[in-house]
Amino acid sequence: MNLNQKLEAAKAEYEAANAALQKACSAFEDGPKKDFAQLQQNIAALQKEIQTHQGEHTTLKQALSDELRTSNGAKNSKVKETLAAMRDIETVLEECGVLEQQLMANSEEAHMEASKLADAYRKAYATAQYKWAMMNMYTVLAECGERLSAAMAVDVGDDSPTSLHQTPHTIMLKELGLLSKTYPGDKQSYRPVIGTLDLGIFKTTRIFTPAEIFMASKKQ
Repeated sequence: MNLNQKLEAAKAEYEAANAALQKACSAFEDGPKKDFAQLQQNIAALQKEIQTHQGEHTTLKQALSDELRTSNGAKNSKVKETLAAMRDIETVLEECGVLEQQLMANSEEAHMEASKLADAYRKAYATAQYKWAMMNMYTVLAECGERLSAAMAVDVGDDSPTSLHQTPHTIMLKELGLLSKTYPGDKQSYRPVIGTLDLGIFKTTRIFTPAEIFMASKKQ
């Protein structure tokens, strides 16, 4: 297989990888990712409300203590009002606790489902990156590979003072390696084509491993 044939094969592999990436991206974006993110927001908002109610309950408890001290223990109208308000908040806190447990359970399930799709999306992106890089490399080789190979293949001769470690072949590889390491341009030139990996909430939240998902599913 010559370089042009290898380039055509690399193009086909990249196109397949990019199609798989777009499919994985859509599945991730349109699937449990949104549900998981929304549940996380709901849990955070609920926990904030719970803290507010707990603060109100603490304030009322202190008010009840002060009013009982003022009334010398008598259950007057102010004491009754404060007691009623405390019971209301206690009921709200109890129901909020139940709701929080439900949301946490739903969030864990959504986390597992979103993790599966996030992992598939991340792997598809890595594959598309690699396939694009191979296609790009073979494109360059198809354009100037013969000239590079001709320079590398020069026979320096047995009487040449050039060390065996400094042949045109080894020098070419060394210089190309140095140039690639110090290349000042865009090292992610595939981005305009395949986009940027966007894991959303998983930028700050860990993706469950397949083993963790399996163990969690067995507990359900």
